[in-house]
Amino acid sequence: MDAWWNARRGRKPDLSPFLSFAGVGAQLQMAVMYFFSAFYKSTPDWFQGKVIAGSLAHDLYAKPLGELALTYPGLLTAMTWAVFALEWLGPLLLLSPWKTRGFRLIIAGALAAMHLGIELCLHVGLFSLVSLAGLTLFLAPALFRPAPPAQSIRPTTSGSRWIISLREGTAAVLLVYTLGLNVAGLVSQARGRPSTAGWKWLNSGAGLGQKWGMFDEIPSKDGWYVARGVLADGSEIDLLQQGAPLTWDRPPHPAGMFPNHRWRKLFREMCYFDDFGYQVFREPVARFLKRDWNSRHPATRQIAELDLVFCEAKSGALHGELPSRERLVRVR
Repeated sequence: MDAWWNARRGRKPDLSPFLSFAGVGAQLQMAVMYFFSAFYKSTPDWFQGKVIAGSLAHDLYAKPLGELALTYPGLLTAMTWAVFALEWLGPLLLLSPWKTRGFRLIIAGALAAMHLGIELCLHVGLFSLVSLAGLTLFLAPALFRPAPPAQSIRPTTSGSRWIISLREGTAAVLLVYTLGLNVAGLVSQARGRPSTAGWKWLNSGAGLGQKWGMFDEIPSKDGWYVARGVLADGSEIDLLQQGAPLTWDRPPHPAGMFPNHRWRKLFREMCYFDDFGYQVFREPVARFLKRDWNSRHPATRQIAELDLVFCEAKSGALHGELPSRERLVRVR
């Protein structure tokens, strides 16, 4: 973009690359994501090729195309092994000092195809889009022109030297800290107890808290939600189905019931009761659903009572077996 903008103004663009801890940190963050994700995925489910099929069968993750892909179990097994291998090899080839340009083009293309496939089949919020953006960090010199040797930044004045040193020092510290954070998380996983590495305020304030264990095993607690509202006249509706008459049948596309990925993640996590603490949102969410409905409807259609229910589809359930219903909260 800078080159295009300068060209329009008749300026000669400076395309010579330079080396900095900030640039190294940005590229290493992408490599760290794939590398540690592969570590976390070294589980029996991945070795047996079960995870992609198991994830696509999960009601709160799967998109319609993902549900269709379940009719090809052999392909899904092969894709599970391919993703596992790609996440191991990807960071090594992205940072390869030998045949860098060729390796980066090939492996970045393969990783981009993987993320596009994930985006088409699963609801994963912004993850796929952010990952695709991150892969462009490896393409600029390889894709557009042969790059001359990188030069480190050379400040021209004492003032700029102080600013650049502070910036580079900060980037270097955060880079080492982030690497340590990932290693500590992996060690704590192996020991079976939570990690105490790092300062919580720095993790939250700088957005550095991270653990790349996504889909390290088949997601549990599969099912869908029903927001059972009892109206003043005694009739029952489902607020998550725009006030349709209450039914306990599985919706055609449960993950599509929510307006965006933030709502979807909230509901997906609220069905658990664990140390992450999403269960504390159950009552506030139920009260919001009731309040929002009542604010838009006349007195004759007001909700007197609301149950937020999770219908869990048991793994390996017999054909025709009804899902269990867990009432998470009731508000009046």
